[in-house]
Amino acid sequence: MDSQGVMQAAKPSRRSRWRVLAPVAVLVVSLILIQMFRVSRAVNRLQQDVATLQSLTTNGTLTASQSNLSDVLDAQLTQTVQDFREVRGDVDGLVYLAPFFGWLPRYGGDLADAPALMDFGDSISTSAQDLLAINRALNAEIDAGRASSTPIGVSVLRGVQSQRALIEQARQDLAATTQARGQIDATRLSPSLQAMTYRFDRYLPVWQAGLDMLADAPTLLGADRPRVYLLVAQNSDELRATGGFITGVSLLRIDQGKITVSNYRDSYSVDDLSKPHPAAPEPLRRYMYAYYWTFRDANWSPDFPTAARQLQAMYQIDQGVTADGVIALNQKLIPRLLQATGPVTIPEYNERVDAANVMAKIQEYWASPQGIGKAADWWAHRKDFTGKLFEAMMNRFTTGNLDRAQLAAALVDGLMSKDLLVYVNDASDAGLSRLGALTTDPGDALMIVDSNVGFNKVDGNVQRQADYAVTLDAAGAMRATLTITYTNLSNPVDAFCVHQPYYLNDYAELQQGCYWDYVRAVVPAGAELYGATPDLEASAESLPISRTSFGGYFFIARGETTKIQFEYGVPALLKGQSGYTLRLQKQPGAPPMPVRVRVTLPPGWRAVSASPAPYRIAGNTVEFNVTLDRDQEIQVDLDKSAVPLGNLVAGAIGLGVAGGLGAVLYRRRRKNAAIH
Repeated sequence: MDSQGVMQAAKPSRRSRWRVLAPVAVLVVSLILIQMFRVSRAVNRLQQDVATLQSLTTNGTLTASQSNLSDVLDAQLTQTVQDFREVRGDVDGLVYLAPFFGWLPRYGGDLADAPALMDFGDSISTSAQDLLAINRALNAEIDAGRASSTPIGVSVLRGVQSQRALIEQARQDLAATTQARGQIDATRLSPSLQAMTYRFDRYLPVWQAGLDMLADAPTLLGADRPRVYLLVAQNSDELRATGGFITGVSLLRIDQGKITVSNYRDSYSVDDLSKPHPAAPEPLRRYMYAYYWTFRDANWSPDFPTAARQLQAMYQIDQGVTADGVIALNQKLIPRLLQATGPVTIPEYNERVDAANVMAKIQEYWASPQGIGKAADWWAHRKDFTGKLFEAMMNRFTTGNLDRAQLAAALVDGLMSKDLLVYVNDASDAGLSRLGALTTDPGDALMIVDSNVGFNKVDGNVQRQADYAVTLDAAGAMRATLTITYTNLSNPVDAFCVHQPYYLNDYAELQQGCYWDYVRAVVPAGAELYGATPDLEASAESLPISRTSFGGYFFIARGETTKIQFEYGVPALLKGQSGYTLRLQKQPGAPPMPVRVRVTLPPGWRAVSASPAPYRIAGNTVEFNVTLDRDQEIQVDLDKSAVPLGNLVAGAIGLGVAGGLGAVLYRRRRKNAAIH
């Protein structure tokens, strides 16, 4: 057969192949379109589910007041989990191909992390259902208890004892969720997924601590023996390390879940100076003339577990009572708690107190305990009203006559902002105690701690902002400069500032004045102080919790601004680590503080990713702007394998020389070949 015949014979064969392949192609495309439609429909439902869940929650905590909130949220979460698993079922065969599309703009990171995101979605759904199941069981027990006038503590104790297996399972499921989260690079996710991931990170410590406390609840609620806790009131208008000057203390007793509060005392009346007391920390002795250490100053340590143990030791010396832990709160939490309890009545004062008027009432009766001005016995009774207020609020807590969802919101928000701190001796290595402890994790760490040593209540009028500049070297060492700007917004007057104890007729007058502060920068252990603002008289101190503290004293007149600075270095900060991590810890009781962080990398290094999203990247400097309203973490993943600039230049010169020699030799060979 000639070539023309072969070609003619081949044509029908090709046509027949296309007749077969065309329907197959149409079928494949149709199946893909159907699959995409199903996935799109399920994803749309999932987005609606998430929006509904967010409308039922605020800042990660329940805020609605309906009695059936748990049922509503549980039903919605069940639907969300069902829709999520439908999405996963539709894409499960394709999800492992998704990372090959990581190059796509905007959603490439989502596709690259798709397998890990699916695992994380499964885990967090299971963990959330665990939490709701526990919540539902506890609510049922509390509701049954209210019907029979059972104290809420007894009902909670019964509930956690009956749900012990579920609580332990919830802790294991949350650990699996945390492990799944660790496989996700959130820095490359799309904005919506990134926000959801960071939200999980933000509330994970409280979630973990809450489950730990539920596991420990039988012990904490006195199932085996009566427990006594110090309930400590702190005043953040006179800021101290753990939230404020200690204004008063009560005894919180729990026996088999039955809770009573008694013995409210002004902090000054705790002292029994006939008994020997330890020497006060040197800054208290030097700047507040405190030659021995008393209960009202026992919260000097910035590490709350350390301060809590000191508070218990002082109370034991003065009152002979051995406590099992400490619960500390400052006045910022009180209005939030009253939103949960609703208005309370204080019969002794014929007052109805609510979230809107509580702070004004506290200050009013501080100045005039009997409502008749500053009587001769004013000092002994100026805090009586606060004690009665605590008793009225605690009565609401123990009877359960309150909005539990609002209470949950107040407690979680208080723990996150550190307006509420908890330390329990029997659970000192777990639970809520971690939330007030100084971090001991590797990497960089910073906590700015102000202590008002001026005998006044000016902290509410002091604005703060910080600039933290870090330079890393190729050996992994760090040099840091911390600059803090303070502005005293108190009204300027012509009078001289007097640094001594004094009490005016009105609380508001104590909030206006000059500011005397002892500031500390708590940094990694082994840090070396290179320099500081001269007037600070700065000094270094090694803390027992594997941290170093640089401290100094300064003064700001009314209406003035000042800056203080510490310069220091940390050798081998990055030893054994692939990136730079900074843990910024908020001081309890302190107002939110703007903080700018600048991390400068060695020449040749580059930032592969960073979280949260940097404010700016300029050359080899990565800059972040954060608001320190709760603990924050900054992470910069580093690529140290890049060739240093000097090596690149040398390499370029070498390649140029080699290329020139090669060109000369090539021309000579061409010339010789032409001659021959």
